[in-house]
Amino acid sequence: MARQTTETMRLNTTAKDHAEPSKTIHLMGSSSITEYTGFWSSDSADDILGQLLSELTWRTDCINLFGKRIPIPRLQCWMGEPHCDYKYSGISLAPMPWVPIVARIRDRINTISGEAFNCVLINQYRNGFDSNGWHADDEKILGESPAIASASFGATRSFQLKPKRKGTDKPSTIYLAHGSLIVMNPGFQEEWLHQIPKEKQITGARLNLTFRYIPPPLSRLEIG
Repeated sequence: MARQTTETMRLNTTAKDHAEPSKTIHLMGSSSITEYTGFWSSDSADDILGQLLSELTWRTDCINLFGKRIPIPRLQCWMGEPHCDYKYSGISLAPMPWVPIVARIRDRINTISGEAFNCVLINQYRNGFDSNGWHADDEKILGESPAIASASFGATRSFQLKPKRKGTDKPSTIYLAHGSLIVMNPGFQEEWLHQIPKEKQITGARLNLTFRYIPPPLSRLEIG
């Protein structure tokens, strides 16, 4: 199971984000998850949620299941630098250009994490019937041991984790609240699976922005 250490740190904040968010480190085997509760103030998170819902263009994608095309149980939007084409579970995504609100979220996360995230998958869970099954963000295009940052706005949802190796640990849960941020640090995707399960009692929407880094094509050639 995940172990935790907690500390408080000062961030560069806007006028509305003046509080010092709590930083919790969940130790996950040889890796970890860094959780920032209240990374955005309630007012700022409300503003961001409203802007994202009104400004983004959403798409409904399908996967092949038992010979049929089945819509995935959520809406999504893929955004990033021009070279950041992305494919998972047979779904191909070409990046939309950055919109200002998402670029500001990206820049603040890059500052606190020390990463250089250049693309983001935005999921809209319309209510508790929308979900995302067990998976790891370990596509080859993300490189070896990628860091992934996940920002949440809207209804609190359960973020469940379990080891890839069967018979080691029971699933753990982190509750992703409005205005929170987690960073899945390098090594996590190799060892752990995660999911957003259905929670039928939840009626509100949640937006989840998972930021990633995709190297430019020349860098990929040099690495490969």
